[in-house]
Amino acid sequence: MSTNKDEIEFFNKTRRIIFSTYHNEEKGGPDMAFTYLERYRPKLGPQSYAGLRAELYFYHNNRKDLKLTLAADVVDHTDFTGLMAGEQIRFDVTTNPDYKKLKDYEPLQKDVDAKYKIAIIDSSGNLDDLIDINFPFCPECEQGRLIDMAVLLPENTNDNGESRWNNDQCHIGVCNYCQYFEEYNRISTHYLYDIDTEIDNAKSALDEEEEQTVDFLSFKSKIILEHAGAVLPYLQRQFNKSIMTLCNREFVMTDKDGDGYNCLSVYWKKDLRILDDYILDEYEIEL
Repeated sequence: MSTNKDEIEFFNKTRRIIFSTYHNEEKGGPDMAFTYLERYRPKLGPQSYAGLRAELYFYHNNRKDLKLTLAADVVDHTDFTGLMAGEQIRFDVTTNPDYKKLKDYEPLQKDVDAKYKIAIIDSSGNLDDLIDINFPFCPECEQGRLIDMAVLLPENTNDNGESRWNNDQCHIGVCNYCQYFEEYNRISTHYLYDIDTEIDNAKSALDEEEEQTVDFLSFKSKIILEHAGAVLPYLQRQFNKSIMTLCNREFVMTDKDGDGYNCLSVYWKKDLRILDDYILDEYEIEL
């Protein structure tokens, strides 16, 4: 029975054969590279086969646009290097991002400011998502990362308490460790409500029979998902950033006299396990 070391060596040897074949037309070029992949499939095993298949498809479909170069196996979580917007990027290719941990990339991100993106490949070999994990390190505590969040703020009013008929939306980076934050950008938009207003409006639209029978917990979850799906593309275009979390400003009452504090409450976050330790449910910061 082969050891883990044997499996790794066989994987790396097969990888070298497949990619060297890819660029050798005399040996069959790309078509033969894919043929070799299938021939080696039984010996690779399911996990290694899936990983090598994902790498080959990612390279085949994106090598020209991203100017990809095959990376050597030096255990730095880099399958390829390439260029995006004139910046050198290290690509880590996977079919299952649940196995990735942000801390594994941090040594090189800290040491040489290496830029990483995780390329998620679907079962058809297509690029499903390209995750930017280059969150700045916190300048305050130097332990956490400033995760990109969008905050939907309540309706703006003038000095007389009259509506301005718009709401502010902020792009911020918040440290998961000390809650230090930076506000990067702020815009004002007509009829893009905070989540509390959106839920209240949806409730108001229910007729009497629906209001009596609706499961409000499920109803609220449905409205949150619909609202997130509607506003995220707009905010990501406006802020030119991939948003990992949507937040709402809330007032938390601490006693019966009405004392309390404003905070940001997370109501949606990107479904990536790599972010689990980097996003809190609530941040005691005020915007």
